[in-house]
Amino acid sequence: MKKFLKIVGVIVVIAVLGYASIMYFSSGSRMVARDFLILSSTGNHEQARAFLHQSLQTEENSQKIVAIFDGVKPYTEISFSGVSMSGGSTILEGTALTDSGCASKIEMEMIKEQITFFNISPLCR
Repeated sequence: MKKFLKIVGVIVVIAVLGYASIMYFSSGSRMVARDFLILSSTGNHEQARAFLHQSLQTEENSQKIVAIFDGVKPYTEISFSGVSMSGGSTILEGTALTDSGCASKIEMEMIKEQITFFNISPLCR
């Protein structure tokens, strides 16, 4: 019985350390994603644009982003329940909420804390 408890204890410690490592190393990406969503949904598109990968910072993409977030209610609470890190990229999945309780699913992909892909559905209008 003692051996079983030691094995379970080691497994728990490894799991906690793994989770803590992922949360620590993804903290910058999660902060960038939060800031991007908050800025974009409050009409601060130029500030939000700075969080996009250089390949997405074209004038055409900027106009698309303005159109996407036009009329969206401001997101005030953003949380990520799924974090995956592999080969220098981070994939985040979570939920964004407005003050009125509307919720949207978030998916973001990043390289070196720059957004390369995002999907928010349904948008809260």
